[in-house]
Amino acid sequence: MSAANLRQACYLLWFCRPSSDRQLFRAIKRQAPVRIVEFGVGDGTRAKRMLQLAQRFQSAPIQYAGIDLFEADESRPYLRISLKQAYRDLLQLGVRPRLIPGDLVSAVTRSANALGDTDLLVVDGMHADADLAGIWYFVPRMLSPQALVARYTAKNSLEFLSKADVERLAGSAPRRAA
Repeated sequence: MSAANLRQACYLLWFCRPSSDRQLFRAIKRQAPVRIVEFGVGDGTRAKRMLQLAQRFQSAPIQYAGIDLFEADESRPYLRISLKQAYRDLLQLGVRPRLIPGDLVSAVTRSANALGDTDLLVVDGMHADADLAGIWYFVPRMLSPQALVARYTAKNSLEFLSKADVERLAGSAPRRAA
């Protein structure tokens, strides 16, 4: 690892803001995921940082999928990126992203089977619990056996969910007809 790469990795692992991202980046260093899915891309900063760090600790090509409203999100104009710009930014990192526009429930419902074997699932804190209730049923089929689920809370703290937590949330989720 070159000095510049080492410096950036140290920054991401120990000094970056918000501090909750540091926990996520340390988990990426430990687990070295190949398939990353993010519910809520926001302005794309976290996605770029996750991918840069994952590429440092994984020799296999990283696969990334992001689900967001992108420019259609009128509730957070300061925290959004256009679909086209997000694709360009992530493509520059050497990753061919799979970006899925739409509200969380409909996007997860139509793409859950295609997002199988996910090693790391990141759920943004901007999603209300009511929105998340509609997707937990689909999440277990997306996860690989060693998957890690990281969920940001509304206060921007990070919590890691175990397989048992995800199964419990999936069992209590209201079921939708396809």
